[in-house]
This record gives sequence, structure tokens and C-alpha cells, in this order.
Amino acid sequence: MTNVFKTLLVCCSVFAAGSALSADLPRRSPAPAPVAAAPVFTWQGAYVGLQGGYQSGRTKGSLLTAAVTPYAYNTDGGVFGVHAGYNHQFNG
Repeated sequence: MTNVFKTLLVCCSVFAAGSALSADLPRRSPAPAPVAAAPVFTWQGAYVGLQGGYQSGRTKGSLLTAAVTPYAYNTDGGVFGVHAGYNHQFNG
């Protein structure tokens, strides 16, 4: 082994050992103050909402009656709605 390689190996070993030992040192700054707890979330309050939907379709076929009767339908339509309410949370 060359002298440069040996020197580099020794330096890396000392650095690694020194950083491992420094993890055990006591903390120099005082411990942080405790953080106040966040308020508990509640579902209490008023709400309003909308909902809606649309459907589209087509169908073709025939009925087997006394005579073959062909049919075709377009089934298009929508549905819409509104909802509102108020949630109240009782203690106990």
C-alpha cells in the first residue's frame, strides 16, 4: 500500500469514529418548550351542497309478438338536487 492510501484510510477511520462518538454528547441548548395542543376538530356547523348527474343511452331491438315490432329508444336524462343541514355536537 502506498503512503497516501494509508494516510487517507487512517483519516477516514478517525473521522468516522469521531462522528459516531459525538452522537452521545449531551444537548447544549435547553429542551424546547412543549407545544400547545391543537383544538379538537368538530363537525359542528351548517352545510349546504349540490349534486347532479346526467345519463345518456340508446337501445335498439325488436319485440317478438304476433308480428316482429322493431323499437329504438333514446334514454337521456338528468337528476339534480340540493341538500342543507346543521350538525350540533352535544357535550356528554
